[in-house]
Amino acid sequence: LDRVVASAIRTYVPPIVGVNVQLDGARIQPAEGLASLHGLVLGNPEGFQTPHAFAVQHIRMQLDVATLTQNLIVVREIRIEQPEVTYEYASGGSNLQVIQRQVEAYIAAASSSASHAKDPADGQGPGKKLTIDHFIVQGARAHVSANVLKGRAVSVPLADIHLVDMGKNTNGI
Repeated sequence: LDRVVASAIRTYVPPIVGVNVQLDGARIQPAEGLASLHGLVLGNPEGFQTPHAFAVQHIRMQLDVATLTQNLIVVREIRIEQPEVTYEYASGGSNLQVIQRQVEAYIAAASSSASHAKDPADGQGPGKKLTIDHFIVQGARAHVSANVLKGRAVSVPLADIHLVDMGKNTNGI
């Protein structure tokens, strides 16, 4: 399962984000509700000089498996360790704007084709909601660059984040 998930990310995410995607590995433990990704890197769109737009050493999620069949899924923890985001500006916008436009175009195209295939008598109700007990980001860094820096960036560490009980007061998010 670990190899299947890692392969799926390497195969299906690049067309969505429009950049190269690297992943060192995935670990999936369905019975425990655990999933983690290691060494995830999203490259930059063509024309940008920094090594990548986004990189993260480790992402870990644990959920309450018993809630998967309910309308409110309980995520015990999402932990993101050592994420790095690089904002690089070039003529025509930033690397992050280019990636965002690519994702929006992909979603629009997918939604358009899905709406043509959807049965209007489906009667499908609202989707599932979730709560997140702990959302933690540790060791984050932000990098800023521009064409004149020729691939070099100014870097700053970001404060750790720990949010608790997300969605609990609103019946989920």
